[in-house]
Amino acid sequence: MDHLTEIGGAVVMSKEFFAKYTTDVTQLAAKTAIEQYKIEASKDEKLTVTEIAKQEKCSRPTVIEWINTGIKKGKLKLLASKKNGRDYIITRFDLNRFLEAKQALYN
Repeated sequence: MDHLTEIGGAVVMSKEFFAKYTTDVTQLAAKTAIEQYKIEASKDEKLTVTEIAKQEKCSRPTVIEWINTGIKKGKLKLLASKKNGRDYIITRFDLNRFLEAKQALYN
């Protein structure tokens, strides 16, 4: 390994490798932080059945079926709560989890 050298029992890395390594680690940490922020933000974002139907290019009854009946004989349901006892509210986080699990079931 050209980037590592042993000197007196200690392993020393080249300046170039150190610079690249620390940049890679910093970028990875930043990406991880951004992903975590997106997950946390998605827990607060609220969607309606109509918004989900439009986004997923399906009908409102299909989204309501995902909530009430689920898919694959009820093995997977979309989590939702009632808004004013009338319309459903779904968090972006729960929608994303449902869609990922749905895709996994069909692949």
